[in-house]
Amino acid sequence: MATPVNGTSVVLYIDGVAVGMGTDVSIRMGTSEIDVSSKDSARWKEILPGQRDWGIDHTAIVAFDSTLGMKEIYAKEGTKVNVRVKVKTTPTTTDYWHGSAYLTSIEMAAPMEDKLTFTCALTGTGVLTCTTAT
Repeated sequence: MATPVNGTSVVLYIDGVAVGMGTDVSIRMGTSEIDVSSKDSARWKEILPGQRDWGIDHTAIVAFDSTLGMKEIYAKEGTKVNVRVKVKTTPTTTDYWHGSAYLTSIEMAAPMEDKLTFTCALTGTGVLTCTTAT
């Protein structure tokens, strides 16, 4: 039987520093489509795989005394950063997803009677690599 992984063990690092107070991190990977439909396609769309892309979305609680929080991440806007997502897959094994990215958006949410959070999106440039450490 497969063993589920607790999401708490997943941490985002930007330029080697863990993003503080993280609550959610997502890695997305995709491939664009090249439309090669023709009159011979009998009205069905036909595609070929195109360029690959990736990105990271991250949500954290705003803590103004955090080592790497919203203000520090916003200051990196427009600058290429090194990102790494650490995923503890077993008690003795860790996967590291890493590559270079640009901060493409940051948003702060302040709901009434709730915690202040921010969400940032990082868009990858170049290859995303996964290495495993034991």
